[in-house]
Amino acid sequence: MLTIEPAEAVIHGVRLHVAYRATVTLRNNSRNALELTIRAGSPERWAVAPATIFLEAGRTMRVDLRLKLAREIRPKRQSGGSETDGGALRQRDVFHVKTEYFEQRFHASFVMATAEEVAAAVLPDLSLMSAEEHASVLKIQSAARGKAARKRVAAMRG
Repeated sequence: MLTIEPAEAVIHGVRLHVAYRATVTLRNNSRNALELTIRAGSPERWAVAPATIFLEAGRTMRVDLRLKLAREIRPKRQSGGSETDGGALRQRDVFHVKTEYFEQRFHASFVMATAEEVAAAVLPDLSLMSAEEHASVLKIQSAARGKAARKRVAAMRG
């Protein structure tokens, strides 16, 4: 009845307090017009726009899924939640589509940026610095990587 593409939207390199957007396309394959309501399973992370859609038979519409993390996610030990993806934390979230006739779900996931990716994103131009400033930046980056590694180990332990 309703086709959603891609089957699972994925956002890579996610950092705290930065907004991201993924787009899914909804296609009404039925003979009837549908009024859809789309709701995020984790509304503290995701916003859907538009959240209510009137979709005529055979028509398509693009929907934006907006992600913004206000706090760090914690890895879950259960399947289907958080997992690691090459050392980075991956989170899979559900979205609910409701009509008068049926309900359907789809997923979107995101992969957190690694400590190295975060450090590279804020890396200043070292060629413009003095030797003392350069050493100071390297010391801060090393401390940040160590702190991130300790957090990952603590999270894995429970």
